[in-house]
Amino acid sequence: MMFSDDPTLEDIYDTPEGNKTEEDASFERISVEAPAGMLGIVLDNPRMDLPIVYAIKETSALHGKVRVGDLLLNVDEIDCRGMSAHQISTFLSSRSKNPTRRLILARGTGIGTTAI
Repeated sequence: MMFSDDPTLEDIYDTPEGNKTEEDASFERISVEAPAGMLGIVLDNPRMDLPIVYAIKETSALHGKVRVGDLLLNVDEIDCRGMSAHQISTFLSSRSKNPTRRLILARGTGIGTTAI
């Protein structure tokens, strides 16, 4: 009997990134009220999925509330999925004069999550 490439076994054991469900990873939803003005955080979106917090200035109003690695889901109920780093920066800046902005973030709990 000869063994050959059989993709059916790979299909059984391999779960592509795009097919993962919320049950595959544990995330906590965080709601943060951001004041008017500059936020003092750096966001990036290398995978063009959800923007990720890349850095936080010590002088940021969000210091201690937001963590590096948090995923930005929405701002004031506007979905941020697929926004580039430039787009999200422009979007947040356009709302900087609002008295508050509500940021909804997803934070990995460390169970079943992988570093990005």
